[in-house]
Formats: sequence, C-alpha cells, structure tokens
Amino acid sequence: ELRELLILFTDGYERGDIETFMQAFGDELASDEVGGRPGFKQAYAFLFETTKSREMAITNMHWSRKAKLTLGEADYRIRTKDASKSEVYDSHGSFRFEVVKANNKAKIIGFYYVVDND
Repeated sequence: ELRELLILFTDGYERGDIETFMQAFGDELASDEVGGRPGFKQAYAFLFETTKSREMAITNMHWSRKAKLTLGEADYRIRTKDASKSEVYDSHGSFRFEVVKANNKAKIIGFYYVVDND
C-alpha cells in the first residue's frame, strides 16, 4: 500500500497532473508550503504549469511506525525543465512523509523536504 502511494505521488509529479498528484494527500495536510492543502496544491500547480518536464527518483526509502502514523524518510533527486527556457534544474535532498490510513487508503498528511544542493 505504501509502494502504491509513492507510485501515485511520483507519477502525478512527473506527469504534472495536479489532480492525480493531490490524490496521494489527505484532506488535512501539513507541509513546508504555506496554507495547508490549498496552499500546497497552488504551489505545485504553479510548478507544473511552469515546467515542461519533471523527473523524480526516490532512493533509500525507510518506513517506521509511530502509533497510527507511518513515517517515511528517503533521499530524492529531481530534474525539472523550465517551460519558457531550456534550463534544467537539478535538485537533491531528503523527503519526510507522514502517512495515515483514511477510508481504507494510505494518505500523506505530512510532507517535508530538505534541499541539499551544493
């Protein structure tokens, strides 16, 4: 189930499909973006509109349980290509996922990242 959640997350991101991407997240969402779920959706919709390609690799994924919460930590590498230019942006760092089961589906309710670009 967690694997399927990450596939949904990654697939929605890479295709720039905001509706598919948001299916991975719960109604109540805490993240590094301002404004809860609506602010998060707005920030990623803007990213998808301003990039013409996105590639994401998630590695070193580790899951642990803490009461009803499943915590995931992983490394990531992302490459995006700007829609108006031919510039490619390469980013890497770490993700932290906080996942719960809601209506028999795993949903991300917390999503945080740290950029480690040199």
